[in-house]
Amino acid sequence: MSSSRRIPLEKLIRKSYHFSFYNFLYFLQISWVGLVIIILNNALFLGLNNIVAFVIFTTINIFAVASISIAWHKKIIANETVTSSFYLRTDALALNYFGFAFVLALPSLILMVIFTFVLERTSVTAGLYLVLALLIYIIVMRLSLGLPGKAFGWPGFPFAHIWSKTAHNTLAILAGYIACTLPVVFGAAAISVLSFGILAIPASVIGAVFITANSLSFMTFAFEYLFEPKQNQTVSENV
Repeated sequence: MSSSRRIPLEKLIRKSYHFSFYNFLYFLQISWVGLVIIILNNALFLGLNNIVAFVIFTTINIFAVASISIAWHKKIIANETVTSSFYLRTDALALNYFGFAFVLALPSLILMVIFTFVLERTSVTAGLYLVLALLIYIIVMRLSLGLPGKAFGWPGFPFAHIWSKTAHNTLAILAGYIACTLPVVFGAAAISVLSFGILAIPASVIGAVFITANSLSFMTFAFEYLFEPKQNQTVSENV
């Protein structure tokens, strides 16, 4: 029997925007090194159309994001702050987090490899890809709520526990991620249009970084509510 409870969706979305906005400079502090790595990685592997390059490219990006995510999870849940202006975790905790994130990404990677490098592109395979990709996304979306736990040293791969705790919240989690993303996309697009394209690149970059912070915030607050109810009451009163 499931031991989950339903997340207060509107409240968690509001908390995510509040925290991400007022701590955005801190997010830039903990993420700029990882973002530089991702940018250089994208430039290095741009145009390389083979499986090995694709796997290496994805692995590096996941590791960079893992380092950023750990600091953000810890800031939200335990108010642990990184003081260094040059931040990149490569310790056992980062490897543990990376391993879990990589396993979550693996089904999508395999799917992309099969449909990009193996199967011939047709309308049938394209439709099949979309269906399978959506199914994988929904499953991974729920299991991703275990990532903040890895930032605090959760051992192994407790997928059954995470699945049980997130039961009855699939649509709410999906709606939360969408709500933390689309308004920012529309806002960046509006800034681009109103500035006649002059601010298109800055708006897109800042928007993408804020979406990352906001999505991680929602993930962390949802994790805190579902997995740490005693701590959740304390943190919830901060907003």
